[in-house]
Amino acid sequence: MTFMEFLLANGDENLVRYLNGVDTIEPIPDAFFNPLYEKLKMYYVTGSMPEPVLMWTEARDVSAMQEALSGILGAYERDFAKHPNIREFPKISMIWKSIPFQLARENKKFIYKMVKAGARAREYEDALQWLADARLVHKIYRSTAPGLPVAAYDDLSAFKIYLVDVGPLRRLAHLAPTAFGEGNRLFTKFKRAD
Repeated sequence: MTFMEFLLANGDENLVRYLNGVDTIEPIPDAFFNPLYEKLKMYYVTGSMPEPVLMWTEARDVSAMQEALSGILGAYERDFAKHPNIREFPKISMIWKSIPFQLARENKKFIYKMVKAGARAREYEDALQWLADARLVHKIYRSTAPGLPVAAYDDLSAFKIYLVDVGPLRRLAHLAPTAFGEGNRLFTKFKRAD
């Protein structure tokens, strides 16, 4: 679900009409900026998964939304056990659980030793690739220079991983739904999660 779809699900057709009409880069008037800012924070809290969004938009039920996100995370984690090589299950799970910690640190790249002490890339790269192939994470390479095509400048030895959705990432990180109301304090803590 995109932000525009989230706005529509919330009944904010006027904000969608405004955004669809924006065709220049200029400051957004406060009359639109303030409600858009508040809706964007709620989009970050719920994420783009239909069930948590539905729990929020229809009932404004934060605990049901939290339960829906927990259910999604649980389903993902049960899927880890479906890996063809069952020995990879613990590695996949450890990488998955390390993502919030990895993003909260000022690392410039994914560090295998943060998954498990003494871990090496060769031991965990198949598990990480499984998460990427399952489309549960995005593997984003550091660029060595600005240029096109972007992939030509990827440093394949330096990357970060991100969950595909901010709602489950928030839930996996055990951040309360109120965390996005804390403004800059949250983004100071998670410096490299952007």
